[in-house]
Amino acid sequence: MKKIYPALLFLLISGCSQVDRSLTIYSDSSEVAELVNLFNQTQSLYEASFIYKPSGNKEMINPGQNDIIFENGLHGYMEKMKSLDDMRENIFVKSIYPEILKTGILETSLKLIPLSLDIPVVLSKEKQNGKKFITWKDLTLESKEFNILKEGSLIQSGFSPLWSDSFLSTYYHTRIHTLIGEMDDIDFNDFIRTGDELILWINDINGSIELDHGFSEKYRYIPDYRLIREGRTAFTVIPLSEWALLPDNISRELEIQPLIIDGGLQSLKILSVGIPLTAKNPEGAKVFLTWLLEEKTWEDYLLLTGRNRDDSFAFLGGISSSETLNTKILPKTYPWIEPYIPRTGEFDRQADLPPQWIFLWKDLLLPMIRESISNPLYDRDMGKEYEEWLLLHPDAWES
Repeated sequence: MKKIYPALLFLLISGCSQVDRSLTIYSDSSEVAELVNLFNQTQSLYEASFIYKPSGNKEMINPGQNDIIFENGLHGYMEKMKSLDDMRENIFVKSIYPEILKTGILETSLKLIPLSLDIPVVLSKEKQNGKKFITWKDLTLESKEFNILKEGSLIQSGFSPLWSDSFLSTYYHTRIHTLIGEMDDIDFNDFIRTGDELILWINDINGSIELDHGFSEKYRYIPDYRLIREGRTAFTVIPLSEWALLPDNISRELEIQPLIIDGGLQSLKILSVGIPLTAKNPEGAKVFLTWLLEEKTWEDYLLLTGRNRDDSFAFLGGISSSETLNTKILPKTYPWIEPYIPRTGEFDRQADLPPQWIFLWKDLLLPMIRESISNPLYDRDMGKEYEEWLLLHPDAWES
């Protein structure tokens, strides 16, 4: 028998003939499909349909035409979302890490509810410093000590920023508050200066850009985890979700530590949920959110997805934004996660990412940044390329 949740029961009593029974749920995350199926299975008043559009898809579907949006980087569109202030006292919402919850608040109004997030972790043969986290300063010192130069070439290298897109994302996220203003003015000087910091790091720690390149060309044709196991390299940076999906025969020989660049943890991505101002069925959407934030919903979700751990990790591909769910429920399915679960106070201020950031970063900014660091003769006009990119990739929210 399908369970009738309290909010649904109220609507039934109120007169279900007046209820719009259809809901459309839109997401750039395929994992949300399992939640939609679960909702349809646990009640019969609403029929929810799922629309999946991965970031960068060229099909111009305006997310605002749907009733509920699950999206990474959604807080760039908070002005287009309904207020959720009446859900502030919800148990789930109150258990969200404070710095993560702030990403869903516009001025003083709650517009989005963060649901899951991914964090960067340093992969190594053994934990450094015996602490929960490893800092950028620790990683720098350990990398320099690990390096071996022989006959003018690096034959052993601790780490390079160019090895890891996850590292570059984290590093730039910690500086995004100053970089965003530049983007508004089509001025990318701070992007270049941030890249210059990493060029100086490579020159200081690995000897030069040329030595760094030479090592990568000679040795990095096999996965980083193999190079670490063989002692050729010491570290790399990957998302926690990627570590979770590594086969046991690999992960049992390695260790991870969450990476801190400045002050506290910086997420790689945050998946949030909200109701657009233009939703056709906002009442039904609110019922869905009420169901979504119940602890039992996430217990049932983990029970389903935990059977397919090779495909997806934990809560919608990451850890929960709720400290309570992470400490109470997650270790039942993933016992290894317990030492790495973030606690309140361990997050830094999170990056205020602009509209289209996920696609923009992957498609344009990250490749330009990598090239500007690795090529001393780099002279492309970042501002001009950004303007051209915007013309070629109109925002679906504005369609």
